[in-house]
Order: sequence, then C-alpha cells, then structure tokens
Amino acid sequence: MPSVFSRRHLINFYVALFFIMLFWALMALMTGGIFVHNYGTDQFETRNYGLLIMLAAEMAGAIYSIVRYFKLAPPIELNSEYIKFYSTKYSWSEVEKIELHGKRSFIFLTTKEGTSIAFKSGEQRLFLDNLYSNTGEIKRFIRDVIIDKKPFASIAINAPSLEEASGETFTAFKGVQLYNYRGILLWLIELTMVYVAILNRNSAGALIFCLVTAVISFFGFSHFMNYFELSDRLLSVRNHNLLWKKKLYRVDDVKEIVFEQPDKMPVCLRVITNDFENKRYPAATLWDKDWRALKKALEAKNIPVRNESWVRG
Repeated sequence: MPSVFSRRHLINFYVALFFIMLFWALMALMTGGIFVHNYGTDQFETRNYGLLIMLAAEMAGAIYSIVRYFKLAPPIELNSEYIKFYSTKYSWSEVEKIELHGKRSFIFLTTKEGTSIAFKSGEQRLFLDNLYSNTGEIKRFIRDVIIDKKPFASIAINAPSLEEASGETFTAFKGVQLYNYRGILLWLIELTMVYVAILNRNSAGALIFCLVTAVISFFGFSHFMNYFELSDRLLSVRNHNLLWKKKLYRVDDVKEIVFEQPDKMPVCLRVITNDFENKRYPAATLWDKDWRALKKALEAKNIPVRNESWVRG
C-alpha cells in the first residue's frame, strides 16, 4: 500500500519561522533590557511595570507563532486507507468534506492557500500550501485516489516550451511601471545612484555602494512588476524589467486563477494548475481596468477566477 509523506518547506517553514522567532527574541531582549536598566534607578516609575506586560505579550506572540506554524504544517502521512497528522490517524471513511483549495487563517489575521478536511465528528484539520515542498503531490493523491477513485498521478504537469509559443498571438495585460509608485521609486533610486557614482567616480567605496544599492533595488522592485499575456492556448507571465523572465502555462492545464492582495503587496495573480502546483506573481503595474479585462479574458477560456483582491468587478 503506497503512502505519501509530507515534506516541510526549507524556506517557507524553517527559515521563515527562524526569522519570526528572531524578531520576537530581539523585541523581548529590548523590552527586558529597558526594564532592567531602569529598575532601581531614579528613572524608574510605576508605569515601567507596563514593560513587563509588553514582555509577556511578546513571549505570547512567539509561542502563538510557533504553535500556528506547527499546527498548520503537521507531518502528514496518507495512503488509500487513512490520513495521519502527527500520531493521530483518521480513516477516510470518517471524512465528511474535503476542500483542496481556498484561503485559510494563518497568523495575526493573515490568510494563505490551504486544504481543509472536515470529519464527521465535527473536527477539522487544515494544512497550508506554501509550508510544504510537495503540496501538489499530497493534493493529487487526495484528488486521484480518495475523491476520484483513480490511480495516483504522481507526476506533475510539464511546462510548455518556448517553441510552443511560436506562432501564438498574445493579448497583453501590462500597465506602465512609471504610472506606479514602485516603478517611479525604482527609477529615482537608479538615477540617483548613477548621479552619485558620477560625482564620486574616484572613490571605490562610493562606487561599490552605488552599484550594490542599484542592483538590490532593481531586482527587489522588479519582483513586483510582472505582467501577463494570453493567447488561445497559452498564458504567459512576463516582467517589465527582467526581460529574460518568461513563464508559460497551457490554458488547458490551468485549474484556477486567484487575484489576491496579501499584506502590503500589490494585487497578485496566483496560477493553480491541474496538478495542484501553484505560484504567485505580483503585478503592481496593472490597474483595476487591466485586472477586470484579464478576468473577463480568462473566464472566456473557461478558467475559473477567484477574486480575493481589492479589484472591483
């Protein structure tokens, strides 16, 4: 009886959790340090005891973050007879409802794509897509073996080659980066670094500083400047500045598109393919009218669009 085992994502789980814990630790050290420094001195006042409340809140935040990460990314084992989270095993006959996609609560009022399994007992188990490196494999197993009662399709969809795009006529949903504050800020920084470098062309340290700042700014801001092209057969993801970047999807391979706006990011497009692999592309240069036109074009090709952003219509 073949089984599938989950694998936690190195960056999205372990590294992200490390930096969250580092943040809480630094906050707690700073708060505790201020309290200890002031205690027993003329600067100490009764209100300084509020620092202890703040310290307790920071420790609670750290504990809460750890609990949520491990709760929403449990080790999973599943086969045709059962699914197991940590040491708790559930027979598939106990399952009442399975939702393989949708937003789930994460930490501090944030949400992420994930899977929900509801049991006849009233219990519900969740796990989040980006906290595993093999989420697609897990979801394909559940869909194929448990829901559709078919053999397990363990192999993911192959991306189309650039040759498949030759001869295709694409409609672009692009925008202009200088109509967006990120684009304006990027090129102001780039021009400023060029100007500073010219003024300090005899200083190796200044030139290195300008070069490093310009490169980091270029790639950092360009990450948010994707745009999209759509033809009869293909969806293409391009970038205003990273001209070599081109990700292709066959229209027939796309299960769902999600418009979402996490945290302080611009509106992003998440592509979910029929093998449950998914990737998010920030697109800061698209205006509401561009998103509405893209939504209409995608739905005309029978691709479901889930709009979870501020885009209206």
